[in-house]
Amino acid sequence: MKHDLFKIGELTKLLQITPRTIRYYDQLHLLPNVKRSDGNTRLFDNNDIKLIKTIRALQQKELLPLDHIKNKLFTTEVLKDKTICLTDSLSKKECLIPNSFHCISFPKKNNKTQKINLIKNDIIKLNKSGITYFIIFFSNEFTDIYNTVNLSIPKYITLHLYPIHPKNLLTPHIATSMKQL
Repeated sequence: MKHDLFKIGELTKLLQITPRTIRYYDQLHLLPNVKRSDGNTRLFDNNDIKLIKTIRALQQKELLPLDHIKNKLFTTEVLKDKTICLTDSLSKKECLIPNSFHCISFPKKNNKTQKINLIKNDIIKLNKSGITYFIIFFSNEFTDIYNTVNLSIPKYITLHLYPIHPKNLLTPHIATSMKQL
């Protein structure tokens, strides 16, 4: 699956939302992994789109103010109880992700299909213990694998996928929240 990047104008048409709203979400750190082009243009991927839809739903359906939404999505207390953060060993090393996060290590001999099955089985196993929300940080080389996993798991399991690029490591807000877990 191709991992498309959208400029803010394309995103506004796709989601029927104003550019100002998207910029405001970014300023409030509600969009923790927005990429930037060489010209400093914001670039959004499918994971950002999912997150914006979640924010909008919380605003409109639950009538929550943005600071409550931010707390609901990113507060460590919420993350502790309901979320598992998965990462591959390379991303864990690049981002200094705390040891308390579940790390999936892939033996080098595994092919793509085996890696997909390992991740899917890990998510389903963790889901059986009541976890339905997963934040996954991964190195660029695993993008296709995680996108395939995302499409093949049950819809009641939520995955937020964050590809880690050397120039685009975790924002201080998320890194701080993660260290507190």
